[in-house]
Amino acid sequence: MQNCNGEEKSNHRRSGIAKLISVNYMQVFAIAGLISLSAFGFFALRLLSSFRTGILAKSWRHISVGAIFLILAQLPLIAASLGPSSEESSLLIITGTLMRFLAVVFLTIGLRSQCKVWWSENKHLDHVAKSSAIIEA
Repeated sequence: MQNCNGEEKSNHRRSGIAKLISVNYMQVFAIAGLISLSAFGFFALRLLSSFRTGILAKSWRHISVGAIFLILAQLPLIAASLGPSSEESSLLIITGTLMRFLAVVFLTIGLRSQCKVWWSENKHLDHVAKSSAIIEA
């Protein structure tokens, strides 16, 4: 009878250790993601402060703000995944999702304005490309 109880305690300890190890892996990945996003945020802020004037300033400003919102959106999502499930964690998930949406909107606006600049700069090149094709033929 003692053997059965000893084996049950051993199995119970193993399952407790397995839960502890799996939680630690999740926390390690969350912390590693947070560190990499912090580096991403640092460079986005640096880029935001460097573009003050110029043709591409508006587009890169929007892209940088979108990147910052994307980084800030991860914080509530990480907090919700590490904490217990409750109304607070669902509120954190909704907040993180809305911030991601704002990030995508800013990134899209920035990339669209970047493309507008490229298209307006390359309009005069269509004429040059056509004339060089005629000369080569």
